[in-house]
Amino acid sequence: MPTTLECIALALNSAGPESWCPAMNGKLAAPGHAAKHGHAQARGVEFIGPEPGMLSCGYEGLGRLWEVIKIVVRALQLLGSGA
Repeated sequence: MPTTLECIALALNSAGPESWCPAMNGKLAAPGHAAKHGHAQARGVEFIGPEPGMLSCGYEGLGRLWEVIKIVVRALQLLGSGA
């Protein structure tokens, strides 16, 4: 079952590049997330992050949102290349 975000992305039917910037505590990741991630990648979605580091809950691991400036730089690269 697609997430709300996936439903919105599918409804937009954009011809341009699509990037998602996920962030989540690794302990909360459900088994279905990997399948949804693969489904989105098959549609051409590029995932920007997450990265490892200290999370807001005090747990250290994969799940931190990329620094905003890095997200902006990558988004500009994608828009500039048209890919």
